[in-house]
Amino acid sequence: MGKRLQLAGTAAALTCVLLAAAASVEARGTGDVGSWVGTIGFVHPFSPIVAKRRANGRLVVSATQIKATFEGYTGADHDPVSARTTCAQEFRLVKREGRWSFYRQIGQSHIAGDGYVEDAPCETLDHVSLKTTLVGGKLRADFGDLYDPAAPPEWRAYLRRG
Repeated sequence: MGKRLQLAGTAAALTCVLLAAAASVEARGTGDVGSWVGTIGFVHPFSPIVAKRRANGRLVVSATQIKATFEGYTGADHDPVSARTTCAQEFRLVKREGRWSFYRQIGQSHIAGDGYVEDAPCETLDHVSLKTTLVGGKLRADFGDLYDPAAPPEWRAYLRRG
């Protein structure tokens, strides 16, 4: 009886390990977990000046969340042209569909100082959606309007590991 219980306990423990490993592989199946850096900008910039002033971005991707930070020029008219600032947003995984991962913003954007980062998603305080996929070794990140998921993205970045 003791051997049977010991064997059953070992089998149960092995089953738990295998289930945990499978869940980990599934959660990290996209290969995008880690830190990604690059520039971000409007998909359709409304002027050549804005198109040149792309913000720097960093996405730290875990199995179920993304922390996005941006650094760039302020969008405030009262600031000097060279003034820069930072902002941050957090996103939670909603679903994975095909090769895409879909996220929704958690809470409001965190903006340093008085101004927002021009040409970055934290211009919108609290209703940003994000979808990501790997493209040729880079992470494509499309940021859009949470309330209109069918609309094309407003901002896009192709980020490298960093």
